[in-house]
Amino acid sequence: MYKLIIRFKPFFKVFFWLWLLFILVISSAPNLPDLKLNIDESIIRIDYAIHFIEYFLLVSFFLIWRIKINLNPTILIILLTLLIGMATGFVDEFHQKIIAGRTFNPIDMLSNFLGVIAGVTTVTLYLKIISRKI
Repeated sequence: MYKLIIRFKPFFKVFFWLWLLFILVISSAPNLPDLKLNIDESIIRIDYAIHFIEYFLLVSFFLIWRIKINLNPTILIILLTLLIGMATGFVDEFHQKIIAGRTFNPIDMLSNFLGVIAGVTTVTLYLKIISRKI
């Protein structure tokens, strides 16, 4: 797995920037429909899961792009990834206030933040396990 990550590491820079652009384009689209599942009497909002996944992937791409060759992320890279992820999620939600048909939703922002934390935690632990094996 180490060789695979090292081989494709340069592509994660591209993945990060394309994914960030994708998030910007989608969050700038006016009047998107609410994604909901109606199950019995309950309504489940799918968009919260989508926010979580968007930011999980964003920080995962960034972290893998920015790690050193030994695959052991430094505290600085981890904090930088958390900061960039949280700032992007924060700005993204406030930016939607100026888009027609879109609103600021604090639960969306919470989903963004949880995706950032989960992404950084998962990738960091995974990289630490791989780096110990090499």
